[in-house]
Amino acid sequence: MFYIYDKKSAKLTVTELPESAWVTIGGVDEGSAAQLAARVAVLHRAVELRVQATATIPFALTRGGQDVETSSDWRGAGGLMTEPVRFLALWAESLLLYGAAYAVIAPNAYGVKKLVYCHPSTIRVQYTDAGQVAGFERRTVSPTGAARIETIPPEAMAWCWWTDASVEIGPSQHTPVTAALRAAGVRAGMQAFLDAYFQRGAVRSTLITVPTVTPEPERRRLQAWWDEFISGVRNAFRGRVFSADVKPVTIGDGMEALGQSALDTATRDEILAAMGVPASLVYANAANYATAQQDAKNLLLYAAIPDAERIAEALNATLFDRMGLHFEFRPESLEVMQQEEQDRSAALLNYVNAGILPSIAAQILGIELPPGMEYSALDPAPDTTPEQRPAPAPDERAVMELGQWERKALNAIARGKPALVSFDAVFLGEETTAAITRSLAGCATAEHVRAVFAGARDALAPAPRDEVTQLLEALR
Repeated sequence: MFYIYDKKSAKLTVTELPESAWVTIGGVDEGSAAQLAARVAVLHRAVELRVQATATIPFALTRGGQDVETSSDWRGAGGLMTEPVRFLALWAESLLLYGAAYAVIAPNAYGVKKLVYCHPSTIRVQYTDAGQVAGFERRTVSPTGAARIETIPPEAMAWCWWTDASVEIGPSQHTPVTAALRAAGVRAGMQAFLDAYFQRGAVRSTLITVPTVTPEPERRRLQAWWDEFISGVRNAFRGRVFSADVKPVTIGDGMEALGQSALDTATRDEILAAMGVPASLVYANAANYATAQQDAKNLLLYAAIPDAERIAEALNATLFDRMGLHFEFRPESLEVMQQEEQDRSAALLNYVNAGILPSIAAQILGIELPPGMEYSALDPAPDTTPEQRPAPAPDERAVMELGQWERKALNAIARGKPALVSFDAVFLGEETTAAITRSLAGCATAEHVRAVFAGARDALAPAPRDEVTQLLEALR
């Protein structure tokens, strides 16, 4: 259903216009972010570089950790994103210019749902009393000027807002582009000055003085003569003949005041700093290949990848999560990032060779694992082969059994129970076992128990040899 708004009667009337008759309400004022980004070359190029870097990061659509589609084998996500790079570029640019990006989930002529980009100026967010998103209002207009107002529920809209701590919920008014607007406005003014300067034949602003008694018709004729013969580039080098009573007085600065000035450099640097784009990428003046590579990596690390993660998070939250899918970017597969991965692999190997577990080394280096994989999986499986140790001598085993039996008896005493506890001895022998059992039957305290087992240990100890025997063995 479509509506036509009658400004005089302030009424909406129903009409059946085709969808193609409606066009998006666009248009921005001369000082807006979009206009300055279109007119100021440095800002335009910075926006373009950042958007291209974001939209061309490899991506994938997964389900349960398994790839469903990847950017190298993209099949349209069931019709939702048939032109993913174009869609991602539109969203990346919209976020930079307007602080918000929207796409309505609308069926096409064949009933297949598709993400259709919406200009942020056509969208108005509707909120509940609790401050949550209740829906969206989209305004479009036909070529005849008829307005269309459409209410879109949250489940039929995908949206992303620029992160802004000053806004609790809703689109932000502060983006990298808006941070660059002051400098961009200065550069736009400089360009406007240069345009006007050449339009008047590269002549500085000039006052024409004439005697006060000069009649008004003569003054207008002189003005027309000046506009015809002085103004315009084609007259820049023509000679002029003046009456002695006509005196041109030059005011203001010329083009030399702007050429390579500190103002030109300052505004350029401010724009690029706000956009997070290295100057060498804009002007292609990197000192060497290594610098160019590092600058390209910096653009990805500090601008494009954060933008991409913001977009992926929004797409998942407003669309793919409820479909059981997950959209993600994979910047690590980019060629410019491969060297970093190689350096990280070498560092991991050094850590492991130094004796650090691979799971610990991977976390130190910030290595990200595939979904569902734990860092402990990187460690080698423990050796389950039992260690072959020499069996202790029989007397050592007997001593070990005495210690076990003694602890069991002491625990019984501590719990208020008799010291005579059951114990299956293997190496003590029947006589020793029977003697200890008889002795424990009469023990009432822990000291009595310790005395019994101390005597048993003495009985197991080898008999001491006399000094004569030891001397004879030493002389042999």
